[in-house]
Amino acid sequence: MGKSGGMRSLAEFSRLVRYELPVLFPRSTPDKIRVLGAYNNTHSWTLELSITMDSRPTNVIAKRPKLASDASIQAAVAGEIATAKLLSATLGVANLVQLPEVLGTLAAGTVLVLERVDGSRLDNALASSSRKNFGQGVTALENLARWLRAFHAANALRRSTEAVFPFDVRAFQTRSCVPLRLEACLEQLGLRNWSINTFLAALRDTCESLPEESMAVTRTYGDFRIWNVLVGPSGDSLVDYPDELCWDVPWRDICALLTSIDYAAERPRNVLSRLKKERQLLTDCFLDAYFHSGPPARECIDQLKVSSMLASLQDLKESKSLRDVAARLWISRRARRIIKTHITPKLS
Repeated sequence: MGKSGGMRSLAEFSRLVRYELPVLFPRSTPDKIRVLGAYNNTHSWTLELSITMDSRPTNVIAKRPKLASDASIQAAVAGEIATAKLLSATLGVANLVQLPEVLGTLAAGTVLVLERVDGSRLDNALASSSRKNFGQGVTALENLARWLRAFHAANALRRSTEAVFPFDVRAFQTRSCVPLRLEACLEQLGLRNWSINTFLAALRDTCESLPEESMAVTRTYGDFRIWNVLVGPSGDSLVDYPDELCWDVPWRDICALLTSIDYAAERPRNVLSRLKKERQLLTDCFLDAYFHSGPPARECIDQLKVSSMLASLQDLKESKSLRDVAARLWISRRARRIIKTHITPKLS
C-alpha cells in the first residue's frame, strides 16, 4: 500500500473529499463544492473548500494524514479530535486563543473536516511591512504565550519523569511520544564525543538555573509554531491539532515557538522583513509574556533551542522535497553553530 493509505496525489484526495462531503452536508452536491486551496504538506494532504448551501457558502478544511495504512490514519484523526476536545476545555482557563470547530470525519474516519477560520498566518503578519499588521502579530504572540502558560499550569503533573526535554527529544509531528536521547541526535548531527559531552555538561548547568515551574512535567502541545496560528478579525486561532499531547516539560513548547521565529526569519522572502529585523524583540515579547518574573538568560535559551531543532530534524528526515531538504540543512548548520559557540570557551 502506498503512502497515506494508498493516496498518491492532491487530485485523488480532492476527488475523494468532493464525493464524500455530502455525507456531512446533505444539502450540498459536488457541483456546489469549490476548492479554494490545495496543499501537499510534509505530513498531510489538506484542502480549503467552499460549500454553497441555501445560497450561502460554508468554508471548511479537509485534512488527511500521510501515514502508511488506513488504520494508522484513523488513529491519527481520532487523536486530533481528542486533542481538540481537551484544548477546548483549556480555553476556559485562559480565553486568549480560539480553536476551529471539528465538523466531522469522512472516508471511514480517514479525513478530518474542520471549520475554516478567516485570518492571516502569524508568520506572515510578523513579516508584514504594515505597522498595523505587525502590531497585531506582536499582540497575538503575547496572547499565545499567556495561553501556553495557562495550558501548562492546567495540565501539570505532580509526579516527575526522567525522560524529558532537553535531554530527551520528542519529534513534533511523529505519532509517538517515545523520545530519542539527545546524545543520539547529536551523533546524527556528526559531532564527536568530546563536543557532545562538553555541550551536554553546559546544558546540565543551564537546566539547573531554569525556573522550577518551567521544568515541571505537563502536557505539551508539540508543534507550537507561528505558522500554525491565524491572526483574524475575530481573534487569534490555533489551527493545527496534534494527534497526541505528549507529557514533557514546558520548554518543549517554548522552544518550538522560538525556533519557528528563527526559521521564518531566515526564509529568503523575509530577508528584508520586520520579522528578520525584529527577531530578538519578538523572542523577548513571547518570553516576557510567558515568564512573570523574567525569562532566563539568552545564552541559556539558545542551548535549549538545540533540542528543539533536533526534534524538527526527526520530523523532516524522511522527506525528499526541496523545501524540507533546505530546512534540514539550515537547522543542522544553526544547531552546530550554537553548539560551537558554547563549547569554544571550554577549549581555552
